Amino acid sequence: MTVEEFCELIEKEYYYFMYKGKRLFPFNCHTSANVISSYLSVHFDNSFVHRTFRNGATFHGWSKSDNICVDFTCIQSGIGSYEHILTNPAKNLSKDDVFNIIQEIRKEHSYLGIIDKDLDRWYSWCGVLDIEDLHGLEHAKKVENPFTINGFMSYVKDAYDEVDHKVKGCYSPLST
Repeated sequence: MTVEEFCELIEKEYYYFMYKGKRLFPFNCHTSANVISSYLSVHFDNSFVHRTFRNGATFHGWSKSDNICVDFTCIQSGIGSYEHILTNPAKNLSKDDVFNIIQEIRKEHSYLGIIDKDLDRWYSWCGVLDIEDLHGLEHAKKVENPFTINGFMSYVKDAYDEVDHKVKGCYSPLST
């Protein structure tokens, strides 16, 4: 299984998990990047890192290996009128509703795919790029069936809160 195939496999479940979570999806980029980078580093390619961009109060995080980037929260830059729907505290959308909204955002902004060859080129000209420590590695190593949706979602449920707590510093404007 390739990274691309795996991302397609987990996409709908993972988006829904993040939507229902404590963070303000899709503005949970650093937690998502760290969770995904940890998992992909253990089960696909140990060159995956949690890459960050900062320029003053502007920041973003994604997963990066030597030849591919993965960004499940890239839609935040094109969220527009959907922001009030996806960030509503009631969290009353169905899994299909969340996924359909994400697909609509992608139709409007075709460059906002999960997979990119190199996101560094988008950010390096106007800010500072860095690499964060991976906090989900030990959780990822425990997964018995890593190439299944159940294996991945079990990992996410186990690791997400701990990783979220450890990357809180990345969220300057959202930290409480």
